[in-house]
Amino acid sequence: MSGQGRDPLGVALAGVVIGGATGGAIVCLVLTALHDATRGSPVYLNLLFLGGAGGLIAAAAVAWTVGRQVGNPFRRAMVAMVAVAGAAFVGALTVVADAAAGRAGLLGLTAACLAALGLAYRLLLAR
Repeated sequence: MSGQGRDPLGVALAGVVIGGATGGAIVCLVLTALHDATRGSPVYLNLLFLGGAGGLIAAAAVAWTVGRQVGNPFRRAMVAMVAVAGAAFVGALTVVADAAAGRAGLLGLTAACLAALGLAYRLLLAR
């Protein structure tokens, strides 16, 4: 789909949700993979840092790409920044998900991120 004539507000909202959900899902998957690792070891901390930073960078990159129809680079940057904040919020929710249900909670949060991603695409972009 070419994206001609799309509502810029809908595209911006799609960029925020899809970018934040993508970054949040990456953070959740990294934490799920590291769930049984020895905590406090340098390898664990490096992987944790790289996974978190990778999720936030992915959130910004996806939001920037989805928001290309917005046009103005400053508005695209705002879309990307809000998506990074959304991914960071999902990262904060991982503490609750892990405490409540362990690995299953993290996978459930990942599924919620993927559902939000699909729903935002279906409602806001797939026309």
